[in-house]
Amino acid sequence: MAYENIINEISFVDEEGQTIYSALRIKSEIDENGSTIFKINNLGNNAYTNLGVFIRPSTNLGPWDYPADSPPGTDYQDLLTWGSKSEATGELGGLKIFTDPFSDDYQYVTRHNGSTFLNRIKVGALPQNNSTSVKIEFEVPEGVDSRRLYIDIVVG
Repeated sequence: MAYENIINEISFVDEEGQTIYSALRIKSEIDENGSTIFKINNLGNNAYTNLGVFIRPSTNLGPWDYPADSPPGTDYQDLLTWGSKSEATGELGGLKIFTDPFSDDYQYVTRHNGSTFLNRIKVGALPQNNSTSVKIEFEVPEGVDSRRLYIDIVVG
């Protein structure tokens, strides 16, 4: 399937069904994880059989009046480090992807899972004129100072 088809046929909407054009904001606190659910719509005539979610360094450094604290590569690497550490040691912290937003099953984004297109976290098949939902949750690692993180979340 050509990349151009995905760009033209896949859209993202929030929990109220409104098309997402700008950045989603997830606010997390030390005692409460922040999360958001978004819907992936297939508006085209093609079925997609192997869609997945992954992150990459942000292409946006935030609005001019609320800019990023760190370069995009730093935010990306921190999320990969925290997720890898959580997976290896059981310590909490990182970005969690729920391919079923109403389930307790999730996968951390790590260096080997959800960090590139090749190791994307599989969402599954998306038939034509259909949709699926994904939940993303940020868990603040213990001992980490608060800051804004900017990353791109990609479906492909």
